[in-house]
Formats: sequence, structure tokens, C-alpha cells
Amino acid sequence: MEETIETEPFPSLIRPSSPSPSIPPTPAISSCPSPDRTFSSVSSLSTSSATSNDARSTSSGSSRRRGYIRPQGAEFAESAKHRESVLSLGSIAHLQYYFARTGLLDGKGGHAREYQKKKKPDNVPRLLLTPNARFIDEDLSESPTEEVLDPAVLDENDEVMLPPTVSTYSMKTHHIPPPPDLMTLRKDLLDAVEKAEKSIELAESEEEPAPDAKPPRISLSPDDSPEGEDSTRRQVPVANTRQSWDEVQGMHILDVVTLAIRAAKIYYTAHPRPERLASVKSEREIRQALFHVLEVLKRWASRKFAGGLREDERASIMGWMSDVRATLAHEGRLEANEAKEREDWIWASGDWAGKELEREENFLRSLMAPTATLPAWTSTEDSPLPTPFLERLRDGRVLVQIHNNAVKKSKRPFCEITAYHEDVAKPYRRAENLRYWVKAAEIRWETKLEFDVMGVVHGSSDEAWKQFDMALRIWCKAVREELVQDWWETKPINPPTEDLGA
Repeated sequence: MEETIETEPFPSLIRPSSPSPSIPPTPAISSCPSPDRTFSSVSSLSTSSATSNDARSTSSGSSRRRGYIRPQGAEFAESAKHRESVLSLGSIAHLQYYFARTGLLDGKGGHAREYQKKKKPDNVPRLLLTPNARFIDEDLSESPTEEVLDPAVLDENDEVMLPPTVSTYSMKTHHIPPPPDLMTLRKDLLDAVEKAEKSIELAESEEEPAPDAKPPRISLSPDDSPEGEDSTRRQVPVANTRQSWDEVQGMHILDVVTLAIRAAKIYYTAHPRPERLASVKSEREIRQALFHVLEVLKRWASRKFAGGLREDERASIMGWMSDVRATLAHEGRLEANEAKEREDWIWASGDWAGKELEREENFLRSLMAPTATLPAWTSTEDSPLPTPFLERLRDGRVLVQIHNNAVKKSKRPFCEITAYHEDVAKPYRRAENLRYWVKAAEIRWETKLEFDVMGVVHGSSDEAWKQFDMALRIWCKAVREELVQDWWETKPINPPTEDLGA
């Protein structure tokens, strides 16, 4: 009887037998790499794909063997090509490529020196932790610092690698010219107004073309003769001669008057002393005059300059120009008065050695109203405290007024004290006025003043009065030096050679 052997659908796994002891051992897979596998190369997938791509793989094959990939140019949208943030991405990639190529990422220091590996003698025994350690080459653990290029992949047109200190994208430097000075602005405005006035007067004095006069013929070719057969067909109708003449004159006057308005706008907006200009005419009146002239020009252009300028339109434009000249003349008189006032500043120059208090007293008097009075400034060492001078400035009102006048006379008119106490019956109001003055000195004149405010208000100690006297001297010296410097900068002559802080 035959035995029936049932076959299982899934055969059982049979453990293989142990190898024979006579077979020499082989190194493990993890400890003995294959010849086609290196630690510093990229994956085989990227290598195979690089060989199958276009010519870009030829130039990047050598860099891939080093452990890094040269950055390729990225495509950005048209709106993002010129952004600094997008251009900076290219610089970061350039830095990474430069560091990898020069070996700065291999731990060899910042000078990219070539690493010289010490050669070990062959007869020195090594300590083998495992039996397979003799098959591992120690050179595989080091990354090369020099790129070994294949002569077959070298290209003459290959770009030179620049150091990361060189910008990889160009930044446009915008040179902004300084604003013009006051004299240049004034000259441009006067020239534009004078040109507009001459254009209006010249347009009124020119003779109109005769109605039966032939207008200029429009020729289509340089060889065309005036007696040609088609000359009558290329002539402008005689009925449009008057309208064309008015449009030519109107467009010219419109241009020159508009340029004069533009020069006036630039002069008013770029004026370095707007408070002086506002004392001549307010900003509201200046704007209304400009808009009125523009409205006159608009009405004239809406009727296509027919009939030329009317009497009321001409009077409006010429009146605005006369008003501009009057404003500039008034401003010139104010400048002359300021220059004359500065000439009377005896404290601005001269030798004041040993007379410092007299100099500072004259300086304070020049910043006060003409009707205001101020006692003589005496030393705190020779007079009982408080002196009449310090008692006059005790409540802070005079100091605030002097500060505001000094700000108006300077070239930087800002940080004026607009709110302070006129009624100083309460002690805290006098203290606040003094604190306003101290804070304004720190912000505007960049001078730190320190004294006991409440001690001055109550008059409790002589030390507080001495500190107050010293603070006044420091304030006068700082403000006086700045005002004198501004004065000599506006004058065409050289400043004096004496020490301004003497």
C-alpha cells in the first residue's frame, strides 16, 4: 500500500545548517562597503538621474562627488525678481557653495588650509576592536578639502567662484540731491513769474494774422513745390486761422503760468523758515490765491482759448504775480531787520574774559521783549540769596518766554513750550513752569540741567539757589553757541576765530 504524502500549501521554513568550519570567514556587509559605494557621494538615484539629464549634469558631476551640489539658478516670478528678499536667497546659496568648495565646512578652520594627514608607519600594530576592522580604510572617514576635477568635464566658459564677501547681486544706489537753498528757490520763482508776465504782454502786442492771408502750407515731402497741383488740398482752411492762432498763444501762456504756479508751490512748501513766511501771509491765503489762478486757466482752456485772455482773467493772473513779488519783498525786509538785529548782538563776539555774567545777562536781555525788565546778574558768592536776578526768574514764566524766543531765532524751530502757567499764585504752578523749562532744554538744546526745583520755589536752602544759578549759566552757554553758529552760517563771510564758549 502506497503512502500518500500530503503537501502543505505553505512549506515550513527550514533553518539552514551552519557553515563548515573550514570555510574562511568574510567581513560583514555593514563593515565592508562595496567598491561602488562611497561615504561622500550622493545617492545612486540622484547619480543615475544626473547622468540621464541634460548638459547640466556634466558640470555638476564633479561637485556631487565632493558631498555638495552647486546651486542652480532658480526661476522667480516677474514681480519678485527685483525684490531684496528674493535676491538674498541667491546670496545664501552662494555662501553655502563657497564654504563647501573651500573646505570651511569640513572643520579645517576659516582659512581653508589643506589638511595634511599624518602618514602612519605600516609596521605599527593597530588595536582591532572586531576581527573585520582590518578591512575598513581610515581614509573613508575624512572628507576631501580639494575638489578633484575630471579634465573631461572642464569647461573654458565655467564661471569663476567669487568669495562670499563679493555681492552676488547688484544694489542700485539712489543719489538724492540736497534740497535747494532759499536764495535758489527765490530766484527760480522770480524768473518764472517774469517769464509769464513777458509772455502775456508779448501775446497782446503781437499782430493778428490777416483774414485773407494764406496760412502756412503743410507739405508731405521735401521735394514738393508750392506751385503743385495738389497744394490747395493740403492747405488749412482760412476760417480756422484765427482759432489756431488763439490756441497757439493760449497753450504757450498756459505753460508758462503753470510753471510759475509750480515754482511758487515749491517755494512755499520747501521754505526753511515757514514761521517767517506765515507772518507775511497765512497758508490759507496762499493756497486760495493759487487755486484761483488755476481756476482762471481752466475756464480759459475750456473754451479752447477763443478770443484770448479776457480783461478780468488777465487782471487775476497779473494780480497774483504782483502779489508774489510783494510777498518776496516783504520777506526780504524781514530778513534785513533780522540781520540788523543780529548786528546789535554785542554778546556774539569779542573778548569777554572775566565778564561772563555780563555777557550772559546781555544774551538774556536780547531774547526778552523790549518792554521787559531784568535785574543785573550778580554772583551768588558776593550777594545774599536769593539775588534780585534769581528772584525775577523764580516762577519760570520769564524762562519759558526766553526759551520760546530762542527757538524762533534758531534754524531748528521746534520744541516750543506752548502751555505753561501764567497764574503762579500756587507753588506747584511755579514748580511746573521750571520743570517745563528744564525738560525743553534737554530735548531742544540737548543740555541736562539739574537743580532742586522745590527748593527754588520755596527758597528753603542756599544750595538750591546756587544750583539754579549754575543751571542758568549752562543753559545760556549752550543756547548762545548754537544761535551764533546759525548766524555765521547764514552770513557770506567767515565766522570769527574767537572761542564761542568763552
